[in-house]
Amino acid sequence: MCNFGSKKGSHDNQLEITVYDIPGSLIGRRRLFRQNVYVPSKTQLKYHAVDYLESLVGIKKLLKNLKSQLRDTEENLNKLVKQGDNNDKQQIDIRNNTIVRNNRNSSGAM
Repeated sequence: MCNFGSKKGSHDNQLEITVYDIPGSLIGRRRLFRQNVYVPSKTQLKYHAVDYLESLVGIKKLLKNLKSQLRDTEENLNKLVKQGDNNDKQQIDIRNNTIVRNNRNSSGAM
């Protein structure tokens, strides 16, 4: 539970956030903890929230790009597998977009 309010006195431009947390202890008792967090001003809190949201948007864009790259890689792998011969063992090299076929007579890749 959180209570928001202005701190009176020498901190008139600050916002006081009181956080009440009730964790259970090992012997089954519940204790009440109180923690005061001071944010420099309401406008600075607003700027921090905007920065946080912009960071989330950036993370969302990054995840979207990674998803697109993963989809492209999957398509390339599927094309390479379709090109290969099902009778030979194949090793797919993602970096070069090639299939390395193992020679049945030797242990090394050709």
